[in-house]
Amino acid sequence: GGAPGGGGANPAVATERVLDTVPTVAPAANTGNCFRDALRCLNAEGDLEAIFLGFCRLLNNPCQANNTLLPSSMKQISCFQELLILLWKLIDENKEFLGYILRVGDVNDLVVPMLYFMYEGRKDASKIGLIHICTFILLLLSGERNFCVNLNAAYNKRLPVDLPPFTGNHADLLYIVIHKLMTDGPNKLDTLFDIFLTTMSNVSPYIKTFCMPAALRAGNLFEKFATRRRLLSNPHYPRYMLFVLEVFNNVIQYQYEGNPHFIYQILRRKKVFAELKELAEMGEGDKEG
Repeated sequence: GGAPGGGGANPAVATERVLDTVPTVAPAANTGNCFRDALRCLNAEGDLEAIFLGFCRLLNNPCQANNTLLPSSMKQISCFQELLILLWKLIDENKEFLGYILRVGDVNDLVVPMLYFMYEGRKDASKIGLIHICTFILLLLSGERNFCVNLNAAYNKRLPVDLPPFTGNHADLLYIVIHKLMTDGPNKLDTLFDIFLTTMSNVSPYIKTFCMPAALRAGNLFEKFATRRRLLSNPHYPRYMLFVLEVFNNVIQYQYEGNPHFIYQILRRKKVFAELKELAEMGEGDKEG
């Protein structure tokens, strides 16, 4: 009455039989890469939560390890660039995961370490690729309204970098870091200026209050791109100037009451606006002539 062959069963055969009973459903859009297809099909909230919390814990590890009272008291991981690539692909291909981190998770737990990597990476030429990945992720997220609104959350952390002291929100941190990359970064980052400014423009209509250091840096970027000599000497500067003007316009149109610092910085650039007007009138005169 016992099971036949109880002691001498072939484990390989048994395993094959078990695998044959597991239902497998091919994804609707098969990419030929089983790992990408598996990531794309994740939709259980428990799985999404575990993945999100794992990303937050691992990506925050480098800045936490460098911000301890006792040096080397926390082991630092070195695979954060690979983690960022995985995060980028997951956000890009799995809309359920994107919706989860915007709706349920605190997306700022991902924003802060990315800005830390960007700020520190500008000092090392080998980290240019890392800055590119973080920039692309932030651009992708900045197209989502919930992400921009979440940036209004107060920034209370302390990063182990030489940031100017400020009291504000995560959008302030974003603006300060981007300004640093555009004014004190390697020349290889010039190709990212469009993306930096697009990200600033995307979030600007949703930020209720910018602190003085962030508003000052936005004004400085405008002054950098809008001077007559630079506008005429660099073919890219007119486009960059338009991005900053779009930031100004969004703040004035949508968040005027809560942004006195920003309005003050715009008024301080009265002379720059007057020079732009003169330059525009000269251009119109040349066309008529």
